[in-house]
Amino acid sequence: MKDFFLSDRFFICLGIISMIMALSFVEPIMMNVAVLLLVFLIIATIYQMITIAPMRTAASVERLIPSRYALGDQQEINYKITNASSNIVSIELVDELPYQLQIRDFSMPERIEGLTEKTVKFDIRPLTRGVYTFGDIHLFFQKDSFSLLQWRKTIKSEADVAVVPSFLQMRKFDLEVFSNSAMIKGLKKVRRLGQNDEFEHIKHYEKGDDIKMINWKASARRNEFMVNQYQDTQSQSVYVIIDKGRSMKTPFDGLTLLEHSVNSALVLSNIVLKRMDRMGLITIGSTIDTWIKQHNRKSQLMRISDALYAETTSYGETDIKNLYYFVRQRISRRSCFFLYTNFEHRYDMERALPYLIKLNRLHVLVVIIFTNRGLYELGIKTAEEYNDIYTSTIAMNMVVEKEKIANELSTYGIKVITTLPEDLNINVINKYLELKARRLT
Repeated sequence: MKDFFLSDRFFICLGIISMIMALSFVEPIMMNVAVLLLVFLIIATIYQMITIAPMRTAASVERLIPSRYALGDQQEINYKITNASSNIVSIELVDELPYQLQIRDFSMPERIEGLTEKTVKFDIRPLTRGVYTFGDIHLFFQKDSFSLLQWRKTIKSEADVAVVPSFLQMRKFDLEVFSNSAMIKGLKKVRRLGQNDEFEHIKHYEKGDDIKMINWKASARRNEFMVNQYQDTQSQSVYVIIDKGRSMKTPFDGLTLLEHSVNSALVLSNIVLKRMDRMGLITIGSTIDTWIKQHNRKSQLMRISDALYAETTSYGETDIKNLYYFVRQRISRRSCFFLYTNFEHRYDMERALPYLIKLNRLHVLVVIIFTNRGLYELGIKTAEEYNDIYTSTIAMNMVVEKEKIANELSTYGIKVITTLPEDLNINVINKYLELKARRLT
């Protein structure tokens, strides 16, 4: 009996009967009407309890989820509902979703025809890395649209799924960068200054390939154009450095700047390794937390991905001085550093500036600073009240201060990317391709 639940309709009917009973103080005959209705309500409830029992055994559900989800991307949970009886089944599906999704009112009403299977989906967007634990699935059966009760069936479906840095974004930009026609707006195709000088393989001619590289002998044998593919013999060294300080806790589109940086670091690492360069990773808070030495082995991307997945932070104070001395001691080969950080105030930048200048003398330093579209829109918004003038002025001052920070860093020869979080991957990839084409490292 513990799996039976009276529906809202039952209590509505009970309330109406109570009102009729109350009218019996004025018209005594109404008590007889109320008693008859109460008896009918009890009989109807018992009848539905008996007839709904076969539905409970005939219907089942299976949750279909992958072994991992990508951080920050829209993805699906699929439910395969099976009705083994010949009757139409009306159910309400309630799943115990992971607490990280912050979905507390999840339910899916469904109507399943007899002897059929139906797959329904539910969209989710994980916003934090880690292990997501799914609980049991509960099915609430009811007889029809005027059901007085529901019968619950609990299906044990506990499962753990890892939410990892976005491999979906990594694959998307992989296809775009290495195809001959970019479909993502803003992604540039940078021509290398000079030619690659080491033969790699012969491939089919594609639109955009250099016609000077056509291999006429291979083309004659295959009766189609074939071109020689070359690669650069110079393997450059690239490091992603992620600031895990409190300024990276700022949320944009549901993700913190740190999570945006983690996704971007994986995307850039894949591109760098595909370009035959050497890739490494450093994460820094008050101390150096993670260091993966630059390499271009096949397992390097997996090592970086695993490290990014496991990164945790208390969002404390970041010490750039520790980064400088660490680099001086551990990294002797001239490299390109992509530093993901976010200087909100000028004094934060000035405190780190002496060490950034020294790093830039030893290596090629690219500092990535995030901009806030909301502040800009608030700054240019037409003021309707006095309070709006103050708010607009403060917002615009913050926007101008961020521009001054970028300009001052550029004055010392440090390369700066100021970007919106949604444009982060495009801007970082473009800068890497530009630096590689110019062979600055």
